[in-house]
Amino acid sequence: MSGVVLETLNSHQIQDQVFGLTSDNASNNKTLADSLQQALSNNVNIIRTPCLAHVIQLSLNQLLDRLKAVPLNNTEETKWTNRLSTLAKANTQHQKHEISYTLNKVRSLAIYIHGSPSRREAFNNLQTDDPKLTPIQDVRTRWNSTFLMLRRAKRLRDIFTRFCADYDCEEMLLNNKEWRQIDYLLYITEPFFLYTTELLKTREVTIHLVFKIYNALFEHLEKSMKQLRRKCVPWKKQMLNSLEAGRLKLDEYYSQTDRVKPHIYAISTMLAPIISSNSSYLMTGINNGATSTGNPSKKPWFLIKNVSLLSRLCNHPYRSKTKLKA
Repeated sequence: MSGVVLETLNSHQIQDQVFGLTSDNASNNKTLADSLQQALSNNVNIIRTPCLAHVIQLSLNQLLDRLKAVPLNNTEETKWTNRLSTLAKANTQHQKHEISYTLNKVRSLAIYIHGSPSRREAFNNLQTDDPKLTPIQDVRTRWNSTFLMLRRAKRLRDIFTRFCADYDCEEMLLNNKEWRQIDYLLYITEPFFLYTTELLKTREVTIHLVFKIYNALFEHLEKSMKQLRRKCVPWKKQMLNSLEAGRLKLDEYYSQTDRVKPHIYAISTMLAPIISSNSSYLMTGINNGATSTGNPSKKPWFLIKNVSLLSRLCNHPYRSKTKLKA
């Protein structure tokens, strides 16, 4: 792969102008960066920055995996078979009330409706408003597909209930407790969906937003964990464990931002126009230790990691507030 990239750089005569490499987090991309560094001249320093959207999805997948909620299929299933019918009936007989069984019901109903033109038409006829919506089936290879599946299911809740009654498929009917589980999971996963979507939509530089997004996700996870620690219901304890797993994965990549030379994240954050144009607020935050919300116990988001950089320069120890012990 490095040979192809190097050939492309040479063909455009920009091999001595390379500054950075943005990639997903596959290990072969680190090998690519190392190979390019060795092949290029000594005055070229390759800075590899991982794709933040991919990092967010890795954290989300870790969270869902702990819930046993990651879909097993890589593509949408389009046929309702006897095997799927047997699995749907067996799924409803479990007494553990785990979230994975709730998601299996939603998936089964999506396949059941789409598996027949007549059932799909009947489902659409139950809706009075346009456009007519149908269930979404999540797949392993599509980012945020579980969130999108549950969001659509929530919107079609009443239609689901009526359809299951009309077609005598009560094994796929969700009760109030299961809808409550869906509400919890939607609340937890929505920020992952929103930040990934916003990052993918923009073509502008976003490196100055990395710390802000990391800390926003940390605060969301920590707030959710705090709320769930008071709960004694088994599936809520399971959700708490999944939040801790997702946070650990996010922290794994957040801790690596200090290792990117020459402190590209911190410098980009401090030099971003949106921040540098508001230097009076920056100084106020430093002097008072206050945020825009007036909370004196927290530093502004753009100072949290920069304090780490400044403290190293001044030989003072600093421990990031978002560091979590394994």
